[in-house]
Amino acid sequence: MKNNFFYAVFVVLVPCVCGAFEVSIAEKEAAAVVMDEIAWCRFDHAQSMVDSMIRADSTEPLYWMLGLSAISLRQLDIAESSGPDDFTPAYEKAMRCLDVFERSAPGRMSYLLTMKGFIQLVAAAHTMQRKSYFKGLRMGLDAVSLCKKARETDSANRDAEFVVGLYSYARAELKRKFWGILFWYSGDKLSGIAAMERCVKGAAIVGPTAAMVLQDIYVREGMFDAAREGIDRLLARYPECRFVLWSKAKLYDAKKNFGPAAQTYGALADAYSEAPLAKKSMALTRWCEAQRYYWAGDAYHAEAACRRLLDSCKSKSCEQCGDAEKLLKKIAER
Repeated sequence: MKNNFFYAVFVVLVPCVCGAFEVSIAEKEAAAVVMDEIAWCRFDHAQSMVDSMIRADSTEPLYWMLGLSAISLRQLDIAESSGPDDFTPAYEKAMRCLDVFERSAPGRMSYLLTMKGFIQLVAAAHTMQRKSYFKGLRMGLDAVSLCKKARETDSANRDAEFVVGLYSYARAELKRKFWGILFWYSGDKLSGIAAMERCVKGAAIVGPTAAMVLQDIYVREGMFDAAREGIDRLLARYPECRFVLWSKAKLYDAKKNFGPAAQTYGALADAYSEAPLAKKSMALTRWCEAQRYYWAGDAYHAEAACRRLLDSCKSKSCEQCGDAEKLLKKIAER
């Protein structure tokens, strides 16, 4: 998953009056429960819950949104960009659902636009994960346009500010590969961060998601105190959330505090060793653990992490195993 947490973003979404963005208690509770499962990286359970919701009401766009998010974030978490594509069929069904919803609930315009925007955002993330960058770019632009319209329809719609803020910040990050996808979109770092902060404080659905993304942005911008406080709050709620642990590890890296960084990468590697199909992420985080211990001057624990990596990797042919063997040789020559 490395630095790609932003790629996969995420899930959205009172009967509506005059096009305002309002979410019923049932919709909000359904989203909160599934989002919690995703934050805990319990993707199978999250998907099972979504399937039950869709069986009960296949016309609710929120449920399709949650299902797409679970699929995309699972693939992100385990660093899998190939293999069977179960996202595309679900996306096509979600788009048909949106068409039906638009005809049956014309008064919920801001909700509809927001849902369309978030579905396009998750689809853009999935598409770029699978290296279809230009197609993903178009979807990302669609997501921004839809969420800007949703916010224009209802200025109190804080959920739509998640997409607008994310890509406003992205515009200012041209030189970084991740953020280069929307290089002509108008925006800047400060306005993007401010929009996401408003989302965290006032969004009906995506506040926790925005908070997770925001911590990575704080780390990138050297806002270490804000990042630490935000990460601590999130870990108090989701102590084993791998997405937040990545942010914590990157915060330690940015501060060159390599001992705690190694411990955090080690916790991630242990978690990935128990997760189905997460061998790539396990190998990467175990290597990061070994490397950070070495940088911290702790050759003993660096060697132990290297050996754990080599023992757990059956093929011994991955990039991280090669790096581990080189590091073991370097340690032996000291």
